[in-house]
Amino acid sequence: MAVESVESIVYTLFTLDEPWRGRFLALVADWANPGDGNGGLPGQEEVAAWLDADRALRQQVAYLLGAWLKPGEG
Repeated sequence: MAVESVESIVYTLFTLDEPWRGRFLALVADWANPGDGNGGLPGQEEVAAWLDADRALRQQVAYLLGAWLKPGEG
């Protein structure tokens, strides 16, 4: 799977319906900052910065979203 752009990943994350948006954002925050656990959800700029700075995180989130949005394909 090709890695999507940071912008498209952030857009996709923030347009998910609740409760999934919050769950995905909490997971991404935990992956980006293990053990931080401040309980708050990150904003779009914060998520974009994490994804831009960490290619492995970007790939992991893109793969997760791809699997979530297209179940049974792949």
